Amino acid sequence: MTTIEISDRVVDRIHRRIRRLPPGLQEHCQRVEQIARDLAERHGQDVEAIGLTALAHDATKHFSGVENLLRMEEYDLPPVTAFERRNPAILHGMVGAELLKREDGLRHPQLYNAVYWHTTGDPSGGDEIAHIVFLADKLDPVKVKRYPWQAELKELAENDLPSAMTMFLTRNVVRMLDKGSAIHPAAIEARNTLLLEAGS
Repeated sequence: MTTIEISDRVVDRIHRRIRRLPPGLQEHCQRVEQIARDLAERHGQDVEAIGLTALAHDATKHFSGVENLLRMEEYDLPPVTAFERRNPAILHGMVGAELLKREDGLRHPQLYNAVYWHTTGDPSGGDEIAHIVFLADKLDPVKVKRYPWQAELKELAENDLPSAMTMFLTRNVVRMLDKGSAIHPAAIEARNTLLLEAGS
């Protein structure tokens, strides 16, 4: 296991930021932190670094859609797509990663990417750290009505992170299609990449 060094200053800044979140969101972040810590330990990853990243994953979830759009431009992040302009809440991962980097000093690229792609999945497939943060977010027990197959996902995540990612993305695409909802292209690309990697 590679230890990821994070200064006490960064840890303190992130904890202070999370304490300022709306109570319900703060509680969600704390639950996701614990799930991510458990998964990190099980998979031999840095528990402290992943726990902190999971705690911070929704640092900007409470931002309005307008603020997300403005921050995307202010931070010089990739141009907003038509899908994102219609669904700006999905940008909170991208905006959050950049805000945590700029304001709190969370600059490690793997931790940055884990926050950046936690809403859709990483089109490049992602690594174990990103998988853990993504899955921990979806395994929050409060989300069981949205994801009724959570128990199966949890069991798979404890043993095979890429397979758990593929399962979640597949079932969530089906869920969105059943609702008649549009799907972010990154989620489709992430699923395709994971499927291709599994078959290689």
